[in-house]
Amino acid sequence: MAKTPFPKEQMHRIAYTELSEAQVKAALRSLHERLVAHVNADRAGAPAADLFTPDARIELGDAVQRLDGAGGAQSLSIERAPDGHTATLHARHTIRSESRLLPDCTEARMAIAQGCGVVRSSEVRLLRIDAVKTQEGWKVRRLAAVDSDAIEGVAA
Repeated sequence: MAKTPFPKEQMHRIAYTELSEAQVKAALRSLHERLVAHVNADRAGAPAADLFTPDARIELGDAVQRLDGAGGAQSLSIERAPDGHTATLHARHTIRSESRLLPDCTEARMAIAQGCGVVRSSEVRLLRIDAVKTQEGWKVRRLAAVDSDAIEGVAA
């Protein structure tokens, strides 16, 4: 039997820590997936108790209709704070939004009358999720689309 440089008890703690970190990252990836599904189900303006803290700030705007992945699974970066109770997630998404036209000019009134009274747009942005660990699991404390392209670890 090969000797390890660490006592058996310490090896157990090291293995537990690595497993725990893997479990935390899996839970945070799951939170991200559930959050995207929540927004895509047209519920972005109605925070779900299982996803958001009671004081959560959602800074996406009312016009957001859909979030599409813009970089695949590798575009999600997870930075866990040293305290272990907070984390920041960054992921590139195509944010699709839809704004209603105001009937303040002839062209807008005609478009509305023809059933096309919206302006649609899509933009690749960096989604920032500030998460906090609660008794019920990880929850979103802040959700925002940020302009920064200089976040390390996020695929362009």
